[in-house]
Amino acid sequence: LGAAACARAARQHGRAGPANLTGAGSAYVVSSNLLVAKLGDADDAEALVAMGQVPRRPHVRIANRTHKEWLRGRRRNSAARKRFLIKPDGTIWRRQPGLRHLKSKKSPNHLKRLKRMVRIRRCEYKRVNVLLG
Repeated sequence: LGAAACARAARQHGRAGPANLTGAGSAYVVSSNLLVAKLGDADDAEALVAMGQVPRRPHVRIANRTHKEWLRGRRRNSAARKRFLIKPDGTIWRRQPGLRHLKSKKSPNHLKRLKRMVRIRRCEYKRVNVLLG
């Protein structure tokens, strides 16, 4: 409610006075102390306080969705972005598993091999591209 409508509603319910417009247990709240409520203000054509929500997008049926609407809700996967390296030529590289623990069992040559990054396989490109956007 605007300040004028709030004052009018308080007068109708017998709660006159500025102390009763705000505070605990009151159903009416004055939105600004700069507005002064007078008789007849609630009947003005232009409201002083515009309250509302952000308009929601209309629902679009699956059959009618465009490419832009399909991509709308997708975010890039930040975990995948940290794990993959995309080179300028378009190849995607990943690290190899096996370097977290039990390193004493592995030979130095094996550990050196595991440190290198490897290209992902051709069958994994589609899935990684969906994750990376």
